Amino acid sequence: MFARPGVQTIYMEARIRYRDGAQNLWPIGRQDNLNWVGRLQNERAHKMMEYAFDKNRYSWIYPQIALWAARRNFSDADNPPVSIDLVRRWSGIPEPPAGLNISAITKRYGEIVYTQTIRSDELQI
Repeated sequence: MFARPGVQTIYMEARIRYRDGAQNLWPIGRQDNLNWVGRLQNERAHKMMEYAFDKNRYSWIYPQIALWAARRNFSDADNPPVSIDLVRRWSGIPEPPAGLNISAITKRYGEIVYTQTIRSDELQI
């Protein structure tokens, strides 16, 4: 309640490559583009990404996050995910001048922190 508000918006996204060469970007833990119901449903993934964002301490969890992303985006047995890149994304939240839309974000940054090849037997739960 008395915490200082953050100065960045952070999230990860999975860049999913499929067998046919198609790609899909799947945001993990992103809250800024959701309504209040979506934010409630997404809160656990957002909290997980707050920890996983620190690649020096929590990179050990990246293989499981990549596998989770592959399974969540597996819908066609003929075109399964074959590779996942986990990308950390962040952007500063500027102090808005009076009258400026507060959701305006000036710069966005990102880096690939993990890549995993997915075998078809890993997609079965």
